[in-house]
Amino acid sequence: RERMAAGTAAIVAEAEALGDPEVLENLRYILDAPAGSSNTQFHNGWRRDRAPDGSSLRSRRGMRLADFVALPVARRARLEEAHVVALRLYSTAAFRALNDPLRDRARTAPHPFAATVFLLAAALRRLRAVTATMAGADEPLDLWRGMAQVDVNADAAFFRRGGTELAP
Repeated sequence: RERMAAGTAAIVAEAEALGDPEVLENLRYILDAPAGSSNTQFHNGWRRDRAPDGSSLRSRRGMRLADFVALPVARRARLEEAHVVALRLYSTAAFRALNDPLRDRARTAPHPFAATVFLLAAALRRLRAVTATMAGADEPLDLWRGMAQVDVNADAAFFRRGGTELAP
């Protein structure tokens, strides 16, 4: 709770303690750079803040962290800066540093991003509560979840018991 109360500083401290260059680079971009100003390309070939076809996401181009915090949906959801940082960090290649420890069922050490994951989960709950009341919220929505090296058809147990994702 103490770390979480530190907000964005807690996220920065967790990233610095981990020391992963990719996480730190993504965090610096979120904190200091305008959206759309990076040409960084990720493992799937997509560029940061770009649509899959490479086109610029004009509606967010040039926005800085304070602009994301000031978005109407963020204000309605009462998101603080740290919530927005956690959401934006999770939407980068840094998601692995948050997801992998959650998926590691043999792990006994504390999660290296405990405050960040808590802030991310809180932000998702707040956004869900707000967007559930918006026009069109009851309309069908296709959600896609990428999974690598998984063959669900080969696992009959999955069809009997089902499954759950341990990460956000």
